Amino acid sequence: MKIKNYIKSNIFKILAESYKWRNRNLLEANNFKSPKLSTSKIITSNKYSILIGLIISLFVKNLFSENITTFIMTSLSIFIGLFISILILIFDKFLGHNENYKRNLAEKNKDPDLKANFIRTRNFTRRFVFVLLEALIIAFTTILLLLITLLFNDLFLQNLLDCRFTYYKYIGFENICLFLQNCLLIITKTIIATLMIRFCVFLFFLFGALGEYMKGVLYGKVNT
Repeated sequence: MKIKNYIKSNIFKILAESYKWRNRNLLEANNFKSPKLSTSKIITSNKYSILIGLIISLFVKNLFSENITTFIMTSLSIFIGLFISILILIFDKFLGHNENYKRNLAEKNKDPDLKANFIRTRNFTRRFVFVLLEALIIAFTTILLLLITLLFNDLFLQNLLDCRFTYYKYIGFENICLFLQNCLLIITKTIIATLMIRFCVFLFFLFGALGEYMKGVLYGKVNT
């Protein structure tokens, strides 16, 4: 039970930190209030992704065919390995930058931009690390759900638009079970599609964050 609570609390912390750093600048005023994550914000911030995911799950045929599912799982696995390497590299780079900052303070460096550069680099590291961790959680969760689609591939290949509602007088136990099954299929498909959309969004966000950081380096706003 403790392990379950530990994992749950830490995952929520990662999601909360990722949300916070995705919605603030690298340099803020001292009285700036960081945005906090809540259940309603999770839904509202993902409403378009959920809607698109629902449309995809209903109208895209063979989305969960064995070949496509295997390809997506393989791609996500490659991204996970790549992201973990980048995560270690970025964190190691920040540790070196942190040591340089402490050394400059000890040497009483009077550079007026010293603190601002350090804060900007530190905040970039926080943003990049937590968004990257959330992307890893999304990728891992998607792989687990895709494994389910492989186990029940025949069910997930059904075209749910071919189903028809039955007049209530003729509804039996079999109809109820079929309805619940189809609802579960739609929910699972929508979640997978939504997670894949979010993963792609985070990819572009991380590329943008790297671009912002590199721009700071090129213009002398960030020390490497």
